[in-house]
Amino acid sequence: MLEKIKEVPFIDESSAVRLITKDGKLILERTDRVIWASEATQLAVEGIDCYVEATKFFSLLPDIKEISQSSCLDIKLKNGAEYHLPFISVSWETQEMPTEYANVITFNISDLMLCTLRNLIKPELQCIWIDKEGAVSCDFVSACISSTVKANEGFLLPPDVQELVNGRQCKVQITDGKMYFQTSDFSIIASKPAEGEDKWYEQLRAMLANEGTFVPSEALADALKRLVLFNDYASFDGKVVTAGENYEPFAFDNIPDTKYEIERLAKILTTATEISNSEGNLILRNKVSKFLISPMEEA
Repeated sequence: MLEKIKEVPFIDESSAVRLITKDGKLILERTDRVIWASEATQLAVEGIDCYVEATKFFSLLPDIKEISQSSCLDIKLKNGAEYHLPFISVSWETQEMPTEYANVITFNISDLMLCTLRNLIKPELQCIWIDKEGAVSCDFVSACISSTVKANEGFLLPPDVQELVNGRQCKVQITDGKMYFQTSDFSIIASKPAEGEDKWYEQLRAMLANEGTFVPSEALADALKRLVLFNDYASFDGKVVTAGENYEPFAFDNIPDTKYEIERLAKILTTATEISNSEGNLILRNKVSKFLISPMEEA
């Protein structure tokens, strides 16, 4: 899990992994000064406490048979290979986790992660909003809501933590500007993102409450795999979906003078199974999530 933490330029600690011993097992730690995370392994070790290059260590981890510490980190693999990783001159303190947690959340957020912003124009949209009603994400053009991911108090789940908790059930506590995530085998501490003043998630919930008649979207998903080779945008006239001068049959609403980004629509159709139209916005859904895609101006 800790291999998903990205190296940050000019932050030396982010390139390292710390190896320590606890109760005869190997424990791994990483930090980038914004996130600190710890993960327990089943490797039996004694007397380990060192820092090595994370990329090299994680490439070996699945095949490690034995590990020991001398003037470097000595590793033997299951196939008999041997590696010797030099120490890195960084250090940090092991962090303390809370003893009580206000939430237990199952982070089934793959759908929501499809609609998060990938730049810093509006930092809160890099995050996923989670509260008692569910979860919401938005990247200006597309959005997703889920009623299956909930929390007792509202908070923004930052992008780096999303990668670590996706698909896992965690105990969650938020206090003093920090967010704590705990399972039986890993711990995460992250800074709590600022929420901003506008309640963008409420606006999106209202927009997604409006929906037309849904039709199956499998044929559209198949058609877009071909149409994307000819144009970046698609439109609907009631009988066909058109991209440039090319079209494929698809019975849907007639939405005149309106175009949608094919790549974005195709991405959401990898998980959505039905589609409808609400005042020119495309509404898509599967069993647990609903999506919205707004029309775009051609570049």
